[in-house]
Amino acid sequence: MDTRVRIRLRPVTDTRAPCCDVTVGYITRGIVLDQEQWLEFMIRPDQGSSVDITVRHRGKTEAEYQTLQALAITIEEIEINGIADPRFVWQGQFHPEYPHWEPDRGALDTHYLGFNGTWRLTITIPAYTWMHQILGLGWIYD
Repeated sequence: MDTRVRIRLRPVTDTRAPCCDVTVGYITRGIVLDQEQWLEFMIRPDQGSSVDITVRHRGKTEAEYQTLQALAITIEEIEINGIADPRFVWQGQFHPEYPHWEPDRGALDTHYLGFNGTWRLTITIPAYTWMHQILGLGWIYD
């Protein structure tokens, strides 16, 4: 089933642009996020399968952590087949790679990627069924 996924990312930075890898299903794009931008992916997953949407923040150095420089990525919006809702972003979880001096707090329910690490949202296909459930639109009959 053809599924179009768009994701809007915004950099938070004092100095240089953050780097990330964005993956939707089997397509990955590495980007230097120097301004807010939309990324678009067209995938053809099988019905009944799951698709991972990931944003991997990478390249933040130990020196940047220690000097408290702002270098982060925010996931502003996710659009699936032309439909967007804030609850789509809220369904994702961020799995930070904490610096050695920071206690591991596990996965975070956030769209702010301040540490290196991977934010992940898993949707099921057909995406409209997944959206129906996430948005609480009522029963789905098989």
